[in-house]
Amino acid sequence: MTVATLNRLVRKLNDPATFIETMIRFQGKPVRLYDFQKEIARSINILTDRVCIQKARQIGGSLLVAWLIVDSAYKTNNATIIIVSKTREQATFIAQYVRESFESTPMLAKFIDRKKTTKHDLRLKNETLILDRTAGDDASNLRGISCRGRGCLVLDESAYVKSEATETLLHVCHGAGLLHCSTPRRPYGSFYDACRNPDYSVFKIPASGSPRITAEAIAALQRELRASQYRTDVLAEFAAGENSVFDAESVDKAIDHSLPTFDAERFTFQASGFPFSSAEKETGYYYALDVARSSALDPWVLYIGEYNQKENHVTVRAYAAWAGSKSKHKNVITTDDPNEIIRDINRFRESFPCRRFYIDATANEFFADHLANQFLYPVEKVIWSTGRKQLLIEHLSTCLDAGKVSIPNDSTLIQQLIDIAYDLKRQPDESEKKIYLAGMDDHVDAMSMLCSCVTTTPKYAFIDSIEAW
Repeated sequence: MTVATLNRLVRKLNDPATFIETMIRFQGKPVRLYDFQKEIARSINILTDRVCIQKARQIGGSLLVAWLIVDSAYKTNNATIIIVSKTREQATFIAQYVRESFESTPMLAKFIDRKKTTKHDLRLKNETLILDRTAGDDASNLRGISCRGRGCLVLDESAYVKSEATETLLHVCHGAGLLHCSTPRRPYGSFYDACRNPDYSVFKIPASGSPRITAEAIAALQRELRASQYRTDVLAEFAAGENSVFDAESVDKAIDHSLPTFDAERFTFQASGFPFSSAEKETGYYYALDVARSSALDPWVLYIGEYNQKENHVTVRAYAAWAGSKSKHKNVITTDDPNEIIRDINRFRESFPCRRFYIDATANEFFADHLANQFLYPVEKVIWSTGRKQLLIEHLSTCLDAGKVSIPNDSTLIQQLIDIAYDLKRQPDESEKKIYLAGMDDHVDAMSMLCSCVTTTPKYAFIDSIEAW
């Protein structure tokens, strides 16, 4: 072999797509990439780039990621590649594809350091390490593991990984590559944000972009799947569910990234931490507290909004959540004593003079009376019922659609807004009433009460009294 021929071969193998098709065998057969797989392979470097693969289901996306890992791991010394997903089973899928690719290719199989390889850690003789891990709720199990500066973090089915976990994982891959690969879900969360981030290379592959999925199969899926599931699983689009109460685009427009977000672990009551303005003339601070039915288990949620009467607009300036020690809720201040919640609310009051305090009195009317009589808050009791909730929720929806509210980029609030849906229940008089369906809606309930200060139509004029309902 001449030097020129050898140089041409080296250049060809430096191309990831050529390396994959020339060098890798999978399940005993040579690999043949689809056109979209070749395009992605030749466009990115997983060890340095920020990448989102927004894909339909069953198109070969995870296999491509596995082969890109094999390519980079074989060519790079002393790298660390970490594969993470929400569950252990999901994280293992790509890791198994990687191992199968090495084991099925005789030349690559010799490259495995079998003495140091374990069930979830694949070590190569060039000291490159490939790990698979589960993200869990907050990625705490990845502490001490890093691919900083030389490696890659792969988030498989990233749309299902909690935002809290993703935020932790960003520190793991500082200065290294980050690859999100997922079928999209709802229009919120870290994968959604990454796909809209100009710093990421985003590849969107619907089912029609893969030879695996025929036009007949796509047509059948359109008939069989719910509209929102067809959009996510086949069209590779972010979509809210059927009968969603709030418009996802309106929610997105309401997010003000300059507003502070609540972090229970780092939370302080220093007034300097809040970008608030004085409550004078055309502004005032409105409080809304969703009270827990069971202080031991459920969260209490407080929202404080600055209402500008001239603009007829409310901006969330501060918020917090509390729950009992037996609660499994994340990002809450832990307390079993309602008096501690009152003390915290009073500390908010030092920075945000309270003009009106909307409070859910259905769960705990004594608490509302205590705030009014003992601490002289201008309390407006809200007695929840099916009809009252419908009015409050519809009013919040109207405020969002009209651009009358600004909210922080809080994952819990946004998830609840996107998740809440409704069903229609027929009444004895043959009319239909909306029944709201949501696993957790405490943040939504608090926001609904807070927006009572906003006027949208003559029907919804609640600036000073929710009794106008």
